[in-house]
Amino acid sequence: MSATQAPEALPGLEAHIAVVGGSQLAEDYKAVNPAILSFYAGSPWSLGAFERVAQQVRASFTAERLQAMKAAIRAPTPESQAKLERIANGEGFFVSTGQQAGLFGGPLYTIYKSLTALRLAEELERALGVPVAALFWTPSDDHDWDEVSHAVLLNAHNELVEVRLGQPDDTPRSMAHRTIDASIDEVLQLVDAALPANEFATQVIELLRDSYVPGRSMSAAYRHLLEALFAPMGMLFTDSAHPVVKQLSIPLLRHEFENTEQHTKLLRERTDQLLRAGYHEQVLVPEDASNVMFEDEQGRERLMRTDGEWQLRRTKRVLSHADVMQLLDTHPQHFSANVLLRPVQASWLFPTLAYIGGGAELAYFGQIGGLFEAHNVPMPLVLPRFGVDLIERKVRKVLDKFELQPADLRRPFHELAAQIARDDLPQRVVDGLARIRRDLSESYADLVDATASIDPTLRGPLEGARNASHKQVDDVERKILSHLKKRNEVALEQLRKAAVHLYPNGARQERVVNFAAYQARYGPELIAAIYRCMELALTP
Repeated sequence: MSATQAPEALPGLEAHIAVVGGSQLAEDYKAVNPAILSFYAGSPWSLGAFERVAQQVRASFTAERLQAMKAAIRAPTPESQAKLERIANGEGFFVSTGQQAGLFGGPLYTIYKSLTALRLAEELERALGVPVAALFWTPSDDHDWDEVSHAVLLNAHNELVEVRLGQPDDTPRSMAHRTIDASIDEVLQLVDAALPANEFATQVIELLRDSYVPGRSMSAAYRHLLEALFAPMGMLFTDSAHPVVKQLSIPLLRHEFENTEQHTKLLRERTDQLLRAGYHEQVLVPEDASNVMFEDEQGRERLMRTDGEWQLRRTKRVLSHADVMQLLDTHPQHFSANVLLRPVQASWLFPTLAYIGGGAELAYFGQIGGLFEAHNVPMPLVLPRFGVDLIERKVRKVLDKFELQPADLRRPFHELAAQIARDDLPQRVVDGLARIRRDLSESYADLVDATASIDPTLRGPLEGARNASHKQVDDVERKILSHLKKRNEVALEQLRKAAVHLYPNGARQERVVNFAAYQARYGPELIAAIYRCMELALTP
C-alpha cells in the first residue's frame, strides 16, 4: 500500500506514504508469503483474520478482567471515555502501538505509528461493527537513555540541529524514574532558535514547554505531549509503569518465572525454525536469561537463572526464587517485561486485535508465537506501520532539476555528486575519454602479442604499463569532473540541502527528524492532514 499525495490543507508539501518493511522476514510477512504466515496470527490485510482473532480475544477475557483493565487506561475526551466503557463492557477491542519515550516525541515515525493505529482502528470499527480504539502504550520501563535523550530538527539554513539532555548519572534507570531537571529550559531555547520565527513555531514551543516540565518524568512528559497531539483524534493511553498495569501483570510474570526454562526452549525452537527457513535470529535468546527485568535504586537489569536462584546480570546480586516471588506479590513495581514478553503482557492486559509495528517489530513478532501460546494469550495481528517521506516544494524543485527520485538521495552525497557531474559531461568529452581507453587497451593488447615471441615475460611489465596509463586517464577524468563540480557548486549545494531533508545523516527522514521541524512550518493541521492521506483497505 503506497501513495503520493499533496495534502489539500498543506500546499507545497507532498506526503509519500507506504507501509514499511525491513528485514527479509518483515518483507515476506508484509507480502503475505504463505511460507511465513505460520509464524504469525495470519495476514494483516485479511478482514477474515481479524474476525478470527476477535473471536479468540473475546473468549479469553472475563467480564471481571475487562473491568479491571479500564483503570490502567487514560481516555482524555468524553468520546474516548465512552468508547473505553463499551470496550470494558465486552463490546470491542484495541489496536495498540507504542514507542520509546523519546525527547519531544522522538523521530517522526512515532507520529506515523500512532496515525497507523488510529487508521486501522477506524477501518476495523467500520468493518466489524463494534467499537475499536487505538491504544498507545508508553514503555516507561525502558532504560536506554542514549536512545531517548535527544531530538533532531532542521533549521532555516537546511542544517540538522541536535538538542540533547545531559545524563545525570550512569545508573540505568527507567524513563519512569528519569526526572527532567532545569536544563530543559536551555534545550527548549535551542529548539526555539532552530525553528522559523512564526506563529506555528510559537505554538510548538508552547506545546513542548507545557509537556516537558522540570520535575516531571521523561515518560510522563512524553505521554503528555502525545495526548496533546492525538487525544482529539480518539487515541487512548496506557503506561507500562502504571500501578494497575503492575498489579494486573503479577500472574503473568509469576507464570513466566515459574516456567522460564520451558519458555526459553519454546523461543529457541521458534528461532531455530526461522533459521531453517532462511531467516536470521531477530532477538538473541540467552539460555539462562528470563524475560523479566528488575529495577531498584541500583538501576534496571535482567534476571538470570543460576542454580535454582536468580542473579541480576549487571550487579551480580543473587535472590532466591522465594524472595523473587514475595517481591513480585508485594512490590510489583520492581518488575517489568523485556522486549519479547512485553507484547504478550499487553495482549494479556487488554483485548488487542492488532499491534502496529516497524520493520524490527514485525520480525521479532515472528519469534515469540510460542510465548503467546505458553501464556494462553491470543496472538494479535501485527500490521506494518505507514512510513512517510515529507517533500517540501523547495526539495521537489531540486529533485526535478536533477531528474532524481527521492530514494536517489539515499546514496552517499559524493557518489551522487560525481554521478551528476558525469551526466553533465559534454558528449565530446565522454566520447574522447572512451576513445582513449579503447585505444590504450587495443594498442597494449597488440604490443603484448607482438612481443610474445621475443620474451613472454614482457607481458607482465606491459600490462603494468597499460594499467598505469588507464589510471592516468582516470585521474584526468576526475580532474575534469572536479572542475565541473566547482562550476556547479550552487546547484550541488541545493542538492546537498535536499539530501539533508530526505536522508539526514544517510538515514530516512522519519527515523531522524522530530515532528516539530515540520509542524513549525505547516502548523497544527499537519498531523491530521497526513492522517487523511493514509489509505488502508482490508480484503475479505
